Amino acid sequence: MFGPWRLDPADLYVDEYSGFTTLRFEAQRPIFTSRATPPNLDIVLASDDNVVAVESKLTEYLAGKERASFAARYRDVVAEFADESWAAMYKLLDAEPAYYSFLNADQLVKHYLGLRRAQLEDERPAMLLYLYWEPTNPEDSAYVMHRRVLAVLAYLRAGAGAG
Repeated sequence: MFGPWRLDPADLYVDEYSGFTTLRFEAQRPIFTSRATPPNLDIVLASDDNVVAVESKLTEYLAGKERASFAARYRDVVAEFADESWAAMYKLLDAEPAYYSFLNADQLVKHYLGLRRAQLEDERPAMLLYLYWEPTNPEDSAYVMHRRVLAVLAYLRAGAGAG
């Protein structure tokens, strides 16, 4: 999807964002200062004014068997710099790992935390964008459940600040 802009993303528009100077595939944003392996974002686009990180899914979510998993060290990082809504999402997933069974929600939390950690050194606003594939006739219950989960997340995130 982003291949045509890999060498020159200047003409790429993502929602209202444009003017990108770099595009990196499988970009990492470390969460911890230790040697822990950071999660890979599918794409990170940067301009002089902002950063847009993209996580995308094809059909992984359709099985409805996603389970959140966090090491104990995440508690401190969440307490240190997660905004209220992301901290609440972390706490929910930590307590009920199967809550969002049609979404790899812990991966989104981890990507958010990596972006927040990066903002300690790079203050540009960052947006995490979740892209997913859906057929033209998404009547299957798995697609319906995925959309419901996303609607709940959108509601919870509305007005919650950057991220």
